[in-house]
Amino acid sequence: MARIFNSIRQRLLKENRLTRYLIYAIGEIVLVVIGILIALQLNNWNSERKERALEVKTLSELLTSFQGDLKDLIYNLDFHNKGLVSSEQLLKAFDQELPYNDSLDRHFGQFYNVSVLVHSTGAFETLKARGMDIISNDSLRRQVVRMYDLIYNEILENQRSFDFVDLQENKHFMFEHMTDWKLFQTAKPKDYDMISKDPVFRNRLEYTVQVRGMMCAKYRRAVDECEAVTHALEKEIERLSE
Repeated sequence: MARIFNSIRQRLLKENRLTRYLIYAIGEIVLVVIGILIALQLNNWNSERKERALEVKTLSELLTSFQGDLKDLIYNLDFHNKGLVSSEQLLKAFDQELPYNDSLDRHFGQFYNVSVLVHSTGAFETLKARGMDIISNDSLRRQVVRMYDLIYNEILENQRSFDFVDLQENKHFMFEHMTDWKLFQTAKPKDYDMISKDPVFRNRLEYTVQVRGMMCAKYRRAVDECEAVTHALEKEIERLSE
């Protein structure tokens, strides 16, 4: 192509056709400029396509992570709620001075249910390594960061300050005062009358009601927000994949 242009240029110069040569030269420059612009546009388009593909990949990884987290959150909420209900039912039986009934065995076995949040962080660490701005949707980016930096951290902080201490104390109580103990399921009191009037055990139940209520509230909020961010991720992946 360059040889053809050069041949035309030399012929016009030999024929002393300056005007035509200038027109040709300008046309040649325009063609070169257009070629450069097209190349740049193609390069930009290719870069944008690669960036979008990486964004979709990152969002898909986050979606899978949150879907797994949601199952764990729902499981933990159910476990804490069972502990809350059982603690309330035992206090109610004690307050009303109800006689022992084997229906209470379930509540004695479940009042101190302990479960811990186990959420995935791999996708979020990958996001930080790739750069947070890879998520082009500002609102979605804030939702993702909020889940990890606030919602999960609140639950984890409460776990560190409550669960393991109470687990040990309640375990000793169960060994000392219960028979037929099936972990987190049922337990039969050795001396129901004594336990129902024990102020230490009553204080433990009242404390458990307070803490379980707080944990259930945090888990319910976490479930709601995890469902919201999961839905938002699905919509954004669908939009970017069109």
